[in-house]
Amino acid sequence: MIIKKKFKNLLLIIFIFFSTVNFSKSYEEVKILYKIDDKIITNLDVINEYNYLIALNNDLANLEKKESLKIAEGSLIREKIKFNELIKYVEIEKFNDENLN
Repeated sequence: MIIKKKFKNLLLIIFIFFSTVNFSKSYEEVKILYKIDDKIITNLDVINEYNYLIALNNDLANLEKKESLKIAEGSLIREKIKFNELIKYVEIEKFNDENLN
């Protein structure tokens, strides 16, 4: 009986802990930095692009973070512009697995 009571108390403590702790990944406010046609670039997109570029090229990790983030912003802007130009000439929706194979 004492073991059951301790177990119930332990479960209650665990439940209270997990219900009060915020495991939110986002500590920053999401901000729209740029809008290119109908596509937007947020600060989280820039951070994801920064991490992607660091994974591709470790030399970017040696630069200052501000400078690396500017490179990531530029990369995203170029990517959105290229995509917008591409869809003007090629209907991407027509491509499916059969066409790609």
